[in-house]
Amino acid sequence: MLPQYGPIMANTLKTNGKLRAENLGITLPEITFATATYLDAMGENEYPIFGMIDVMQMAVPMRGVNKHYGDMTKPRDHEIEVRWVQQYLEDNRIQRSKNKAYLIGFPMGAGQISLERGDATEQEISYNISRYQLFADNVEIFLIDRVNGILRWRGEDYTESWRKFLYE
Repeated sequence: MLPQYGPIMANTLKTNGKLRAENLGITLPEITFATATYLDAMGENEYPIFGMIDVMQMAVPMRGVNKHYGDMTKPRDHEIEVRWVQQYLEDNRIQRSKNKAYLIGFPMGAGQISLERGDATEQEISYNISRYQLFADNVEIFLIDRVNGILRWRGEDYTESWRKFLYE
């Protein structure tokens, strides 16, 4: 029987090696391949172009304007690390998976700061992601490195052969 995945138990966010937030709602980037249109017997059809990925972005919600907000919005590349623990049920036993994502991103600016009397300030920091590596229980799921042209998925490098050809 397949594991039944349950709640996220906890998460952390670090930028440039410093803990910035705990237990907040983070959405990691979507990965969308560019497509090419081909003509087949039934008409037009679209297929992904492996090695060409649309812009990857992630948003980090923040509460409070403080030094962390200032550090996280500096106009430069940031090393971002997200870790989370998720509970799941397997063979009638509760287990916990330890997951992490390493990203490199450039802030798209300092987002709007919402000020409402009686409420905490809320803002969002958006990053344009150039590198994204995902692990589940210490197993690499994928590595996408736009700068170095790397697309590796479960150990298979989809760009290695043409990188070798171009640069040998």
